Amino acid sequence: MAEQLERGVVEVYCNEKAFIAVKENGAVVAWGDAESGGDSSRVMDQLTDGVQWIYQNTAACVALKAAGQVVAWGDAAYGGDTTAVQPQLAGGVTAIYQNSWAFAALKDSGAVIVLGDQDCGGCAQGVEQQLTSGVVEIYPCTTGFAALKREEPL
Repeated sequence: MAEQLERGVVEVYCNEKAFIAVKENGAVVAWGDAESGGDSSRVMDQLTDGVQWIYQNTAACVALKAAGQVVAWGDAAYGGDTTAVQPQLAGGVTAIYQNSWAFAALKDSGAVIVLGDQDCGGCAQGVEQQLTSGVVEIYPCTTGFAALKREEPL
């Protein structure tokens, strides 16, 4: 791994137990505690280029790629596994928001997709219909998210 970090690193991110470097071509190199995002081998084939931003919480990491795809790794309970929502995160994501336990992805359609701890913003049960369109901003706090929607025409 040391040789991967010798050249081309443009940004370094960290959470409580892991580091993530983004290289000039958008490739990702992760190290540290494997369960907290230090091991990205499960999704490495998706992190070889095009990564624009990294978002991290206590124990997981999310990459936002140039075409709006989302790739996550780390502790699944913190949002490190997108299996259940992968089709929704395959493109069109314009922003990611994180709190200590979860992530919220805002799509260009104004829809919101959440992942992570079910009690801390990683579950939209009960409000999912309100998050299918029209959201313009998301505000995270330590254990949840608030969504600002645009006014619907009368």
